[in-house]
Order: sequence, then C-alpha cells, then structure tokens
Amino acid sequence: MGKEELRLRSMGKKELCLRSMGKKELCLRSMEKEELCLRSMEKEELCLRSMVKGELVKGLKGKKEKLFSKVYGKRRAASKVYGKRRAASKAYGKRRANP
Repeated sequence: MGKEELRLRSMGKKELCLRSMGKKELCLRSMEKEELCLRSMEKEELCLRSMVKGELVKGLKGKKEKLFSKVYGKRRAASKVYGKRRAASKAYGKRRANP
C-alpha cells in the first residue's frame, strides 16, 4: 500500500507539474500576443506618422505651389517671350530653307 500511495502521490505531483507547465505555456503565448499587439500598435503609430508626414508634404506642396505661382507670373512672361523668339527663329529657318 505504501509504495502504491507514494506512486500515486508522485503521479499527482507530475500532474501538477504538467498543469503548471501548461499555465506557463499559456503565459508565454499571452506574452507573445501582447508583444505582437505592441508591434502592431507601433506599426499603426508609424503608419499614422507617415500619414501625418504625407499630409505635411501635401501642405508643403500647396505652399510650394503658392510660392511657384507667385514667381510664375514673372516666369510666364519670360516663357511667352521665349516662345515668340522660338517661333521667330523657326520662321527664319523656314525662310532660309525655301528662298
């Protein structure tokens, strides 16, 4: 009887040991899940940051466009003159080709 009782007790201990192992496994799994969750949170944060950056870039683009339009008034005048010059030079070339 004594030996069998001891054996049963040790079996019980092993069962407890297995149970605690299971708990540890669950704990590890939840830890991993939390880690993944944190990682995804970080990803979302980065995504948000890039979104904000994109918005900022859009804003900057708008500003640049505004600046460009300020300068563009002068530029367009210059390009008009250039266009006329080009047309004139083309016409001159044609006149030379067909006398």
